[in-house]
Amino acid sequence: MKGSGLLLAIFVFLYLGVNAQIKTPEKDSKWVYNYVNAGSRGPILAKYNKDTFLDDKLALVLEESFYQLAFPRRDTPTYVGNIIAIDDSLVSYWNQWDTLYDFGAEVEESWYYFLFSGEDTLKATVVDKGRDPNLGVFINLEYEYYDKDFNVLESWKDTIYELTLGGSEYIVPWDNVVMKLDGQVGGPLICFSNSQGRYSDRVWTTGGAACTDIIQKLDVSELSETKKFSIYPNPSGGRIYLSSITNEFPKQVFVMDAKGVLVYEAESLDQLSDLSPQLYFIKIDRKDGLVEVHRVLVE
Repeated sequence: MKGSGLLLAIFVFLYLGVNAQIKTPEKDSKWVYNYVNAGSRGPILAKYNKDTFLDDKLALVLEESFYQLAFPRRDTPTYVGNIIAIDDSLVSYWNQWDTLYDFGAEVEESWYYFLFSGEDTLKATVVDKGRDPNLGVFINLEYEYYDKDFNVLESWKDTIYELTLGGSEYIVPWDNVVMKLDGQVGGPLICFSNSQGRYSDRVWTTGGAACTDIIQKLDVSELSETKKFSIYPNPSGGRIYLSSITNEFPKQVFVMDAKGVLVYEAESLDQLSDLSPQLYFIKIDRKDGLVEVHRVLVE
């Protein structure tokens, strides 16, 4: 009996250990998130193609592109460097190693995100957990959003799957989304795909099409990785200028504020008045059909 009891204990230990180890997404996995706020609307395409090491932790580098479909229709640059670290059952964001998800947490365990320069707090509590045959271990989380005085402003629930490392909410913490986009949070996960299949509408389809088909149907211009124009000075005191590296002229120039509101449109910046202090996006439609987007800070 002692021997069988020992074997059972070893089996349970190994079983729990294996289940604590989460699966990282495979290379070339793709996610599409729907992004909506008052000034912006469109999908965000995230791709996982490479790894890095930070503080001896394996980390996934996620490359993201936001496709703006609201008026004025535009693309924004691809953001490279959203990094998710994987350490046993813990998924964390590289900025101070904030915990995103803990697949090893038990029911009723909690962790916190500190948002907006530490003034607001988001609490995540595990209310249930289990295993999906296609997407692996999942945890059902209840989020509570507190202000600086620790008053609950709102709460909601979400399901996070180990294979997708995401659920209905954005795959990186809010503080990073605020910094990278325009002060609003990301939106629901609408598609995940890898070589095995596709997860959309909460259904797994073996061998399904890659999520990039969502982007391809939008008929949006791809951003040029090579800049032909520059905007200066940056930061600016109010007036900005455009110069061409290749002595070319743009087809059209758009200036939008941080909320996506169009404040100027012309074939050059010659008639642009002084801008008020804030962050601006300068979209340049080139004559070769490609698009450049520059960010300029006016102080």
